[in-house]
Amino acid sequence: MKYLIMAAGIAVTGAAHAAETIRPYIGLQYHWTNSDIHSGDVIPGSDLSIDDKDSGLGIRGGVLQEYHAFDELMGFVGAELSFVDLGEITATGPGFTASTEADGIDLSLIGATEVAWRNTFAYGRIGLFQWDATSQSSGAGTSFNDSDSGTDFVVGFGMMYFFDEIQIRGGFDRYRMEYDSDSVVNVDAWNIGAQLTF
Repeated sequence: MKYLIMAAGIAVTGAAHAAETIRPYIGLQYHWTNSDIHSGDVIPGSDLSIDDKDSGLGIRGGVLQEYHAFDELMGFVGAELSFVDLGEITATGPGFTASTEADGIDLSLIGATEVAWRNTFAYGRIGLFQWDATSQSSGAGTSFNDSDSGTDFVVGFGMMYFFDEIQIRGGFDRYRMEYDSDSVVNVDAWNIGAQLTF
């Protein structure tokens, strides 16, 4: 009987320790974006001026599970939910203007491993990106409004530095938006931000 009690005690202690290694977090980021869109993607054969550089804000939250080797913290694995504003792309030409704004929500798996510097982690993530885009164009006395949405993917990588409950994070993300088989836009975002673990 005493061995059963001891085993139950060890199991409870182990479960409590495992629970302590789960870190929920929430964070904010600021990012700079650009895309791979060209004037021919807006109007085939045209020579429009494209401005695809913008900046925006994002918010994210998730959970990180620590993993250890030989009682040393080696890294984290987890899941993350984010909202991101990808800004605006504009195209202008003689008598013509067009703009598209996009934002979305992504759900990704994230993994991080400690690098040479203590409390510094390299991370990577991959997930699904649910996006919404609205477009406006005008020219030759007419105007046109349109909207589209879809689910594609996001990939990213970067670095995190841990100050106990607060982490500084910077990295790169690529968001894919496929309007149809002939219209795919990739938006790249360089970001920096901070997050708080609980």
